[in-house]
Amino acid sequence: MIKIFFDNKLLSLLANTFLLVVITVTQIQAVSITVSIPNVKNNNGVVRLALYRSAEGFPGDFQKSFYHESIPAKKDSLTFEVKNIPPGECAVAIIHDENSNDKLDTNFFGKPKEGYGSSNNTKRRFGPPEYEKAKVMLKSEHINLQIFLNY
Repeated sequence: MIKIFFDNKLLSLLANTFLLVVITVTQIQAVSITVSIPNVKNNNGVVRLALYRSAEGFPGDFQKSFYHESIPAKKDSLTFEVKNIPPGECAVAIIHDENSNDKLDTNFFGKPKEGYGSSNNTKRRFGPPEYEKAKVMLKSEHINLQIFLNY
């Protein structure tokens, strides 16, 4: 009788622990991000978003990003919705590709001629933003980011 009670109690404890783990993992498997850009200069071209899971390719190589998307530019305010992202760290890069040539145009000295921005609104005096300063942690079901473009 004691052995049966002990076995049933142990089995119940294991089943409850398993359910707790499954529920916890299920709750944080899918993260969504809303990225709002409040200062798009004009309606020319497209605005491109890229989400990176590591420093590789950040911020300029959209092909190395975990996710990327382009939408037609809309003067003033624009919003991206990105869903089903695994939890963890990421950084977001944005460019306003005014001539739709799939790249950030720069002048002779390498200074961007089109709008650009990144998560945490990081920027450097010279060169692109660093992944480590732009990264954000995805640990809740939904995250809102506001990224200002630098022109």
